[in-house]
Amino acid sequence: MEDFSEWMGSSEGVESMEALDCVFNAMDGARVDSSERRIIWPDGESLSIDQSVERIKKDSGFDGQVILSHLIGWLHMEYTPEGLDEEQMEQFEIQIESWVEYEKTLHPASDF
Repeated sequence: MEDFSEWMGSSEGVESMEALDCVFNAMDGARVDSSERRIIWPDGESLSIDQSVERIKKDSGFDGQVILSHLIGWLHMEYTPEGLDEEQMEQFEIQIESWVEYEKTLHPASDF
């Protein structure tokens, strides 16, 4: 825990938390089409994870790997689709996990 506190106070930790806020703000109002592996942005644009990272990077200037890590975190922990019953939610979570595992094969250096 002490190491984490030190990291949070470092320039890397501060930048990561700023990137986290940026990603979560950018994703506010976004939807996910897990079967197509697409993020539907609030403006209606349908983008892959890589395209979403590039969009956020272009607008913010944050490091792409940091954005990718936080975007995957948003998919795993923050995004909750509306109107799904328990079985549909389980299927959605399986699709998200499969999507994330696929992304890990594309980005082996990422720590997400």
